[in-house]
Amino acid sequence: MSTHLPQTLLTPEGKSHDTLKQTRTRLTSTNIVGLVLANTVEFFDFFIYAMFAGYIGRAFFPQGTLFDGLQFSLATFAAGYLSRPLGALTLGRYADRRGRKKTALLTGSLITLGSLAIAVVPSFDAVGLPSSLIVLLCRMIQGFAIGGELGAVTALLVERGPAGRPAMGAGYQMAAQGAAQLLAGILGLALVEYLPAADLHAWGWRLPFAFAAALLPVQFYLRRSIEEVIPSPEPDPRSATSDTRSWIKPSLCSVGMIFGGTVPTFVVIYIAAFGLSGASPSPSFSFAMASAIGAATLLASLIGAALADKIGTGTMIVIARTATAIAVYPVFALLSGRDSQIISVIAISTVAALSALAGGPTLAFILRKFPARHRATGLAFSYATGVAIFGGTTPLIASAIVHTTGSGEKTAWYVIFASVVALIAQRYLRRAPDYEMQ
Repeated sequence: MSTHLPQTLLTPEGKSHDTLKQTRTRLTSTNIVGLVLANTVEFFDFFIYAMFAGYIGRAFFPQGTLFDGLQFSLATFAAGYLSRPLGALTLGRYADRRGRKKTALLTGSLITLGSLAIAVVPSFDAVGLPSSLIVLLCRMIQGFAIGGELGAVTALLVERGPAGRPAMGAGYQMAAQGAAQLLAGILGLALVEYLPAADLHAWGWRLPFAFAAALLPVQFYLRRSIEEVIPSPEPDPRSATSDTRSWIKPSLCSVGMIFGGTVPTFVVIYIAAFGLSGASPSPSFSFAMASAIGAATLLASLIGAALADKIGTGTMIVIARTATAIAVYPVFALLSGRDSQIISVIAISTVAALSALAGGPTLAFILRKFPARHRATGLAFSYATGVAIFGGTTPLIASAIVHTTGSGEKTAWYVIFASVVALIAQRYLRRAPDYEMQ
């Protein structure tokens, strides 16, 4: 595999100035924990929206129309993802030029602003259409912010994370998403169990969003404590057109790789909320399953990253995507004919874990295909575009499959298709040159 190393200035001893700076500023364990905790808080906002989509639909959107409140709520969920690519290009470029830390502080504030607004906006019955529009705007602001968030923070974790363990650095990012889903599920379960149903429908569902907004000072403090050295722009003798191609071409293949991880993630989230057989499970069971999926994702992300640093990121991705494609249909077929909640939790968590094994390795694999001056932008755009096109629309597609066929078993074919596309995209992306990460 060919390797392209960006030009750097050397000391008289033959060492790169950038290498010396990065060695002195490598993230400490406290920095890594802080970044992961802050990411957990931010992704918590998105997961809690998906889990409370039914409540949000009844609160903010009209009922008794061609589309019910749930469909409007899911469409708004998708809109939040469609705004991600714009955030990726805008904030990713800002991160590459002005620093990963500054971008992380900005995105955290924007995401929390959206959560705070959802927690306090009056219902549709109280103010009518403005309620729906405000919620839509909040979701798009959050999507814009998260679009730039992942590229900046993941680049920071990989570039300055554990030496010689790039997959683990990216694995921390994916583990944070699992922790966020686990936290959202636990909090949702607590609300269902301890709040009367009438109170939960009236105002209780707003509490998780208020909780997320209240944590802004915590994540702000955790990220401000990170020291960052912003290197001078690297000299680049190539033309502007060639420079642009250095990240545009890999981005297109990267979108395909993101497709393979996004679809399984959001299919299992949908199943946790709305069931596989078409009959929605109880709220308690939905939140319990979401917690189990979050825990499986958290653990599998770390395990997959650790294995990838030993056997190679490409190899780990192939193993995980192939295993997901092989297992998903038999698992869904098994669940369609069974009512055991324990078996359901174990089986769905297994699918989530198999897919999550490739999470960190996929991000690390993609990051190596971008030079440092485009790294945050390249990953952010690839991830945001893949998630916007395929992730944000997956709940709508899954819902359509369930309503058309009467069962969610056929959603397995969508997962299989996504896994195959990801493997093909990886094969093409492998041909692109690798860039030095440290």
